[in-house]
Amino acid sequence: TKDGYLFPLLILPPVAGVIDKATVKQAVAQAFVTYDVGMMYADPWGWETTVDEWADEYGEERVVAYKNTRGRMIPATSRFRTDLPDGRITHSGDPVLTEHALNGVLRSSGRDGGHMIAKAAPARKVDALVAAILAYEAASQMEAEAPKPKAPPRVINLNDIPDDDPSTPGIASSGWGDEGAP
Repeated sequence: TKDGYLFPLLILPPVAGVIDKATVKQAVAQAFVTYDVGMMYADPWGWETTVDEWADEYGEERVVAYKNTRGRMIPATSRFRTDLPDGRITHSGDPVLTEHALNGVLRSSGRDGGHMIAKAAPARKVDALVAAILAYEAASQMEAEAPKPKAPPRVINLNDIPDDDPSTPGIASSGWGDEGAP
């Protein structure tokens, strides 16, 4: 979330090396119904068409194909590493997310001095940690919401309200009597 709270919507292990895309699509659709999703970074590798479909359905400003490249992941990992000990990031305590975080190690990116997440061992999964970093990066890149303009005042000409139509709320039928204005 924008305030740094991380929780998984779905952590789905592959079956015979394949992720059930229908289940993932359903979880994403449910997220957009349930939450006010401001931005979603989706690593498109192997999911290019699906990510394009999500962008078409939910808006390109909300669904961003965010390739997991050094140029993007180094700053995202740096922000995550900086903000975590400062208490800006919390999470739900999900055991799989915790396990994936504990499985991760920092790998030097080489000449630029940055770091990325890598697996401590080949069999150790870090996907939920990488997804958490992407989610936090997306939230940090969202612009602050602009104040919403107030609705213009509504002017009602009382002469336009017929007295003899009980289905039209007027002063007498509006509840403004002894109770005051609504």
